[in-house]
Amino acid sequence: MLVYDFFTGINYTAFTSLEYEIVGPGNPLASTQMALLSASANLPISYMTAVDGHFHTTHGLGGMLAVDALSSVVVGALLLTVFHRIEMGRRAEVAIAG
Repeated sequence: MLVYDFFTGINYTAFTSLEYEIVGPGNPLASTQMALLSASANLPISYMTAVDGHFHTTHGLGGMLAVDALSSVVVGALLLTVFHRIEMGRRAEVAIAG
């Protein structure tokens, strides 16, 4: 559980860093943007907490960690696919413009 909590902390730190990067320095709407970005992250956090709790109740600690790992792999693969398609679209635009 300590390793799990360690990586959860790293994820929260990465998300907060991403928020700061999106908002940027000297932004007059920084607090509003930070609040909206944080609120948008609360839904998947709450959902995964409920899913993890259900699997912990029915399958124990191993089941909870397994469903958490599996969902992370699925979401990671989905994000890699989406980012790859976005990058391919940008390359096509550059090739057409160039």
